Amino acid sequence: LLIIEENIKHAAALSDYFNQNKIDTEIALSKEDGLNLLKTAKFDGVILDITDTEQTAFTMLDQIKQNKNLEKQPVIIYTGNTITTEDENRINKYATTSIVKKANTY
Repeated sequence: LLIIEENIKHAAALSDYFNQNKIDTEIALSKEDGLNLLKTAKFDGVILDITDTEQTAFTMLDQIKQNKNLEKQPVIIYTGNTITTEDENRINKYATTSIVKKANTY
């Protein structure tokens, strides 16, 4: 499972949770690193953090879905922000599901 999350505390918490449940994880602390890992390694799924109105995440989703080798890659959107209807419609074109973080750890 590839976790793409810029906040190291959130990334570590997600990784620990999945590792305790016998799911191997790899962390990318930037969208660019995450995309590079996707192009060079196989993952069963991706958890992608999207911050408020972050275009790089949507650009990354476009790149994943346009890449013949990655187009079927399951992606779960993970965000701490309120998702607008417009964002939700945009996310649903790409992601398998989305999860809204309820805890504020900043």
